[in-house]
Amino acid sequence: MSLSLILCAAILPAQAQTATAKAGPADPTDSRASVPAVQYSSTLARYRPIQETPPVSWQQANEKANQAGGWRAYAREKAEADDRPTSPTAPASPASQVTKPAPAAKGHEGHAPR
Repeated sequence: MSLSLILCAAILPAQAQTATAKAGPADPTDSRASVPAVQYSSTLARYRPIQETPPVSWQQANEKANQAGGWRAYAREKAEADDRPTSPTAPASPASQVTKPAPAAKGHEGHAPR
């Protein structure tokens, strides 16, 4: 046998493997298939604990609240939030236009009123 024939026999299977690897994803049932290395990244790696605020005297806390408008300002904010509609309201209809309830569906006439 010639040296070139031996070289071809040695190189050909290696080229066939690279061609099949480039052809598509590996067969999931193949236990010899190469897979990427598993990487673990903790979700808590970037966690920063809450920074404690330095305690202040009650006089300083009261003064800060007074500068903000005192308890009345907080009560006013709450009242304004409660007064705001949560959804758009329909235009008010005149009091003279009273709507009647829809008639009951047929087949329910025999029920006693509650």
